[in-house]
Amino acid sequence: MLISFFLAAFTVYSPSRDFIRENVLTHSRKILAKADADLTGKGDWVTIIKVQTADSLALEIYRIDAQHTTSEFLKRIILPDRRDGYFTFRGNATNLVITPVAGDHNMDIIAPTFDESLVPRLNIYRYDSESKDFIKMGAE
Repeated sequence: MLISFFLAAFTVYSPSRDFIRENVLTHSRKILAKADADLTGKGDWVTIIKVQTADSLALEIYRIDAQHTTSEFLKRIILPDRRDGYFTFRGNATNLVITPVAGDHNMDIIAPTFDESLVPRLNIYRYDSESKDFIKMGAE
């Protein structure tokens, strides 16, 4: 009981909390989800990995070669919220989907999150082949 009291008092004290965050908590990456797709229907294969670190939630996008043997890092998109989210897609709970949202053949990346008030958000990104970049869709 004395140990529990000591630990509780130690974590309430702000400098102690900062020490724990800096020296005890890990800053490693945690892979939350992975998805592969041809973004344009023209052989633009990518692997998308949803990654969580101590201070962010991000999508890491890797280009896959034609033989599907090697990959090249393309882009890291920091999601606006730090809490991973899930939604139901075709009857299954998921936290990362690649599907056409606009009804065309271009694939969109859907990455759900929760904001600080636990309001769910669907972050949708589309690959623009002209600029060779990913554009956030929807309202800002």
